Amino acid sequence: MRLTHLKLMTQKRLILSLLCLFVLVACAPQAQQGGNPASAVTDYLDALVKNDTPKLASLVCPAYEAGAKTEFDSFGAISGATLTNVKCTPGELSGDATSVTCTGSIDFTYNGEQNSQPLDGNTYSVKQVDGEWKMCGYQ
Repeated sequence: MRLTHLKLMTQKRLILSLLCLFVLVACAPQAQQGGNPASAVTDYLDALVKNDTPKLASLVCPAYEAGAKTEFDSFGAISGATLTNVKCTPGELSGDATSVTCTGSIDFTYNGEQNSQPLDGNTYSVKQVDGEWKMCGYQ
């Protein structure tokens, strides 16, 4: 009898916890349509360092596909690229476009040497295309 009571209490706690989670999610601020501009850049950088061609192509504006391919090809010569402490912040929204700046670095090995490419100083151009934020190049 005591074991059944314990199981029932555990089930009630689980149900209550799930209910609270649903309420919190429902009350959370809604994200902008298609995610957010900062995620568009971090996803782009992640696909770049992981050499994920299909993902990279889905993350860029049609007008930037050639630029993204060039950048992607340049990363083909390096190994072990990783994103380190990357944090991206969107600028002021102007219609369906904004700029994004990031901190952190891309760390990689080239010709047997460890290198780091800081992301500070880059300003990324981001635009909504078909309701999704896309990386469209650099400003």
